[in-house]
Amino acid sequence: MPGRDQCPISCSAALQLQRRQLILGFVALPALAASAAVATDQSALAVVDLSSVVKTWDAAEFTFQLDGEALPGILIKLADERWYASSLICPHAKCTARYFNDVDVARDTFDVDVKNPVLGCPCHFSVFDVADGGKVIHGPAPNPPLQLAAAVRDGKVIVSR
Repeated sequence: MPGRDQCPISCSAALQLQRRQLILGFVALPALAASAAVATDQSALAVVDLSSVVKTWDAAEFTFQLDGEALPGILIKLADERWYASSLICPHAKCTARYFNDVDVARDTFDVDVKNPVLGCPCHFSVFDVADGGKVIHGPAPNPPLQLAAAVRDGKVIVSR
């Protein structure tokens, strides 16, 4: 390529175009990095659209892979912008628990006094308090379902271990 003073007009225009492309590339990097972080987060077990869990006690079920097995999971929006996320597999006998957002139905079904929505296992009637980290409040389950973490990023809730 000729020296800068010997560069014809077309060479100067090409250099200006290259500079513009380089600057635009640098400007676009933060947005690209943010979207790639959500899309390729290796620790993510599930990604839930934030619009599906807007109000307190809204829930979204999902399936996630753990040790090569597909498991059902749930994400629940709690009060004060907190989240509850767990497997739906009851640790007692591996039955699939259900989310009871109607407190009266939960009380009648499990004969337990609850003040907020719960997870309940239909097999042996274990009940888990989602507002208290899945604490066992009734039944034979030895501990809560597998607890998961939830973090909000870019309009999505990222569920991980």
